[in-house]
Amino acid sequence: MDHNKLRVLWTAPGNDSDNPCLATGYMVTHDLLNVGQCLSVNELVGSSNITNSSITIDELKAYSTYRVNVTSKNQAGYGETVSLIMTTGETEPAAPVIDVNDVNSSESSLAFSWAPVPCVSRGGNITRYQYDFKRSDESTSRKSYTTSYFAVFEGLLPCTSYSFRVRAWASNNKSKWTTTITRNTSESAPGSVTMLEAVYLSATKINITWQRPNDTTCHVDDYTIDYELLSM
Repeated sequence: MDHNKLRVLWTAPGNDSDNPCLATGYMVTHDLLNVGQCLSVNELVGSSNITNSSITIDELKAYSTYRVNVTSKNQAGYGETVSLIMTTGETEPAAPVIDVNDVNSSESSLAFSWAPVPCVSRGGNITRYQYDFKRSDESTSRKSYTTSYFAVFEGLLPCTSYSFRVRAWASNNKSKWTTTITRNTSESAPGSVTMLEAVYLSATKINITWQRPNDTTCHVDDYTIDYELLSM
């Protein structure tokens, strides 16, 4: 089934005792009843006068419902109108997912939410969302699917940048990816310094050296040094 056209066929009247007079033409109109199966309307969107007993109506909206009305006519006037309800096929969404935001963050997790593709741009029945999540300095990403409007990622490193994007799927048709957004996890307290050493310099002076903690990805702003006299 095409997503933007409908093919309509009918049997010409005038071949039976109830309708012995032949039709010389037909008036065909089509009304849009529902856009994307999510917005009800009722408006005339096209009409044609033809002599054939079939017509292809094009330039229609995808995944939308139309009422096609066919009225036969001859020199005596118009006959009874016959109507048919038809729905166009699906296609890829015409717009991406909207309103992507980070809704919660901690030192080890990030959460993102989004809103559905706008109704008139869905192109079909949105059945799932695919997300792409990765650490900003890595090439390998986590790709997975969900039917909800949010995704939570746990077990992350603190003070680390991650990127996220999402797209919608309508059956086997996918939308474009959203613009990638980048967010950082929160800071965490650093661990203990390593390789702490004291070097004697003189009777009244020592030099203390150390290495930054190994177990932190966060920036260490400064160090606090406490010392006390234990004996003389």
